[in-house]
Amino acid sequence: MPRNFIPGSDALFDIWQSNLITKMTASATRFNIPAAVVTDIVTKQVRWNTAYAAAKDPATRTKITVKEKQQARDDYEDSLRALTRSYLTYNPAVTDSDRENLELPIHKTTHTPAPVATEPPWLKPNTSLLRHVSFDYGGSELSKTKPTGQHGLELIWEIAKERPPHVRNLTHSVFDTHTPLVIEFDEEDRGNTLWYTARWENTRGEKGPWGEIVSVIIP
Repeated sequence: MPRNFIPGSDALFDIWQSNLITKMTASATRFNIPAAVVTDIVTKQVRWNTAYAAAKDPATRTKITVKEKQQARDDYEDSLRALTRSYLTYNPAVTDSDRENLELPIHKTTHTPAPVATEPPWLKPNTSLLRHVSFDYGGSELSKTKPTGQHGLELIWEIAKERPPHVRNLTHSVFDTHTPLVIEFDEEDRGNTLWYTARWENTRGEKGPWGEIVSVIIP
């Protein structure tokens, strides 16, 4: 299973994990997942839910709550990867339809080489939410679907006054598999210029070309 099947942004991760845990726990008996494993992952979900709520609420958002949110996510993510690897990816009791409902990659028994993208993704930024920039993306402006064989999109970015001269100057990176991709910023980032570009990565981890470095103002 590709390592980056978990959404990168906290907002999309929260939606994804909620769907996974809700549907997994409802079918845990059919999937033959031990009760102790279910209890452990739900406990870590509760920690994440609490920490995420505190970190995104302006009334309780501090460096401490943001740090706790990140630590809770890191711990939770490690456990989610172990859960999917041990009980969902190759478990014969879990069907491909189940995996699709859980929003997990489907493990194929036959290998068809995935093409390497020859064009960068189409990206459209949205700045309607304060301290957030979201990106709709797809193969073209007319389609938000990923090109054949592409697992997801890698977006790199940097906050700077002037346009960075090269992609290597964009030091922040996020990987996403389900449009839209959402990036959250701090209050002090508002009004600054966000420079970004993106490329596709196929199911074998092979990357396509970067797009043009463009910008948007952080709301």
